[in-house]
Amino acid sequence: MSDNVLTFTDLKVPSEAGQYYRFLCMTGENKGTSYILIGPRILAGRGKNIDIQINDIKASREHFELAKVKDSYVLTDLKSQNGTMVNDLKVTQHRLSDHDTVIVGKTIFKYSLLTVLDKNSNLQKRESDEIQAEKSRSERSAIIKVVAKNNKKFLIYGILILITLASLFTSSDNSQNKDKKKTGEGTLEEDEILVQNLKKSEANREEELEQEVYVYIHRGLRELREKNFYRALHEFEQALVRAPNHNRADFYKKKTQQALDEEIDQLFAKAARDRESLRLVEAVKTYCSIMRLIDQNPNDERYVAAQKNIKVLNDELGLKEDENICN
Repeated sequence: MSDNVLTFTDLKVPSEAGQYYRFLCMTGENKGTSYILIGPRILAGRGKNIDIQINDIKASREHFELAKVKDSYVLTDLKSQNGTMVNDLKVTQHRLSDHDTVIVGKTIFKYSLLTVLDKNSNLQKRESDEIQAEKSRSERSAIIKVVAKNNKKFLIYGILILITLASLFTSSDNSQNKDKKKTGEGTLEEDEILVQNLKKSEANREEELEQEVYVYIHRGLRELREKNFYRALHEFEQALVRAPNHNRADFYKKKTQQALDEEIDQLFAKAARDRESLRLVEAVKTYCSIMRLIDQNPNDERYVAAQKNIKVLNDELGLKEDENICN
């Protein structure tokens, strides 16, 4: 176990109160694992004797380091083969801020500042949980709609009451009726202002939500163009977390899954042609490409099929078990 990080799973947290720097793995084999950064220099990569192990085929043995500088950590890429991205930009060095996203291959980490209030408390996030935030927004939206609907009813009832009062009072009580009418009209104006403010608030919230969803869709489309299918799916799924019924996000998610399936089908067809032409090494490499595409779902039947075909071809080529053309 590393002296530079505290590793937690199943949402377990440190028992001592204080502020912590957390590195949360959001995808891959270690999904859900939290690394609490405590050392001055922390190594991350695919190697065994390392502080944060990244189980990703595109990760180098020593991929990047995190160095404590004053009150934050600075990420430095250690000349890795495939590079390191922070917030979708490739970096060589970057001072991390709360909510930054670090990407290595298909593995995504989230850096955040967390606070433990006391020994018996749970770890308190400075940011709300994304799913809980969406639930809260939905609840607020529902409350706003109910209030607006009720105020509309009150508005109608108020008008009917005023008409009834006007017909009952005599002209001798005209001055008193005017005062009551003014009071009634004042109440109606307040209701109208409240309804307008609620509608304006809801419109602003919907506009902010649409802009937030647009950012995720834009990122997803960029990943899709580069055939980073799993990153694209992640972005569209994040958009749907914020807006579950968003048609564009749902459309692009389905389109990405379809593009991934078509890419895999084409690779299987190419591997079959290579085998028929006795280009066995090329066939093995093609099956390796299929496994890399879906390496986050090793239980996928296509992943299993590619793995079996590689074993058969390795036997035909006379390769030993420790000899792997994929590397």
